[in-house]
Amino acid sequence: MKLVKASAGVLLVFAVIGCSKHTEPAMVPAAGNERSREDSIHAITRERCEREVSCGNVGVDKKYASLDACTSSLNDTGYSSLDAKSCPHGVDSRELAECQQSIRNEECGSVIDAIERLAACRSSKLCHD
Repeated sequence: MKLVKASAGVLLVFAVIGCSKHTEPAMVPAAGNERSREDSIHAITRERCEREVSCGNVGVDKKYASLDACTSSLNDTGYSSLDAKSCPHGVDSRELAECQQSIRNEECGSVIDAIERLAACRSSKLCHD
């Protein structure tokens, strides 16, 4: 039985090596761009909290007492548009990167009270169809 599995693995390696000589670029399926909603929410929260730190809103007597407080607060609220019902197929990685860049570009005087306020972070942009 082990010999059969090993032989199949060897054949797969030869098949991959044989295909790698092909000159056309490999196609990446759309699913390769997909990130889970939970990972995406955490990535957006990290970006938002880093912005809060750089804007001076984290620390004693600030909007958030600590980075952990910011993370906890933002992870718990404001992402209903990325729930399983609204975003059943996950989040597009490229669109997520644009959302994160949009957060970084937002001026400190601007309040990001709801992530949907940023056009690049709306579920219509982030969620796979």
